[in-house]
Amino acid sequence: KEIMQNLPMLFTPLQIAKIMNISRSKVYELMNNGELNSCKIGRSRRISDNHIETYIQKLTKVTT
Repeated sequence: KEIMQNLPMLFTPLQIAKIMNISRSKVYELMNNGELNSCKIGRSRRISDNHIETYIQKLTKVTT
């Protein structure tokens, strides 16, 4: 959580792809499947830091 404090609150799918080391299309796939929540601002999709944390927590619950 401390690392996230210095980052913006909303990210583009491309930024998330770079952060998570996955493709941009995979980010869109996760959003379309409802696995990664996002919000719409005009025609753009944005992912909040809370959405990222929730997604990561879901991943760690599955693997533990």
